[in-house]
Amino acid sequence: MNPSWATGLTIEGFAELFRIRAGLRQMIDRQALLGMTLVCSAASIGGLTVVMTRFVVPESDPFTLASVRYLIASACLLLLVAYQGRRFRVDPRDWPGLIVLALIFFAAFPYCFARALEDTTSARGALIYACMPLVTMFLAAVFRIERITSWKFLGVMFAIAGVWSAIGFDVDAPANAIRGDIIMVIGTAFSAAYTAFAKRYVMKYDGVAMTAWSMFLGSSALFIIAIVLGSPFSGSLDLSIRGWGALLFLALPGGALMMWCFITGFRLVTPTQAAIAVGCNPLTAILFAAWILSEPIGWGSAAGFALVTIAVFCANKKTRGRTSSRTT
Repeated sequence: MNPSWATGLTIEGFAELFRIRAGLRQMIDRQALLGMTLVCSAASIGGLTVVMTRFVVPESDPFTLASVRYLIASACLLLLVAYQGRRFRVDPRDWPGLIVLALIFFAAFPYCFARALEDTTSARGALIYACMPLVTMFLAAVFRIERITSWKFLGVMFAIAGVWSAIGFDVDAPANAIRGDIIMVIGTAFSAAYTAFAKRYVMKYDGVAMTAWSMFLGSSALFIIAIVLGSPFSGSLDLSIRGWGALLFLALPGGALMMWCFITGFRLVTPTQAAIAVGCNPLTAILFAAWILSEPIGWGSAAGFALVTIAVFCANKKTRGRTSSRTT
């Protein structure tokens, strides 16, 4: 072999690698990638909360747990807001929209989610919730919040396919599964509506302060629901040490930190990109369940991670021409 030829080939090879690297940098929006990283982190923390909930839910009822969890989380975020001197002065014309969004995401959605899982299975519920990016994209397009590109549409399809692959299709349906499925569809619509319509408020106001007050308002309303449908004063908070540990984890990393990551990243991405990142939630739930609960991971889970990774790439691919989101 001619050494000079080999050396020349190596130099050409390195030059090609650098050209590919430069091309990838041009294709990927760095700001959006940072936002997607934060939102994916939030979704991944949410996946771990699914596993942690299993430790505490036998000791209480879902309404009380959800309301107390977010009340504690909102208190932590409000302390952070006060410590950092963040201000949340709202245009009076925006209060109705902010209140509706708070009730949708921090009261109606958790209620529908918990109520649906009383009738349908976790797998069926997760399969329905996996369609949330598609609903978000539809709402964002209809109300002209975001221009949907072919790459984002492809990303949504990959995200949904990834979650469906991870969870699987072989699900035994209980007798009341259809009723639970319908309630889950309503809950998914609530979640998608928040993701689609909260963007303008997140960009207009301090996102962390807005989230803290919204969480407090929504969780307070949910606590009222807990009083009506649960039993917060009749033993639902008589938890063991392990139960309180799990609840505090759900409230602090699984509540305050998760929402901080989500809302900080949400400022850097479009509603559809944020919705695509939600696909990390059930996928990481499967991973943590395998690690903590020794549940097996099949080929479907591995394929799901690959498909969601492709979805994130598609969602962050730069397009020429107009910007794909509006932040007014």
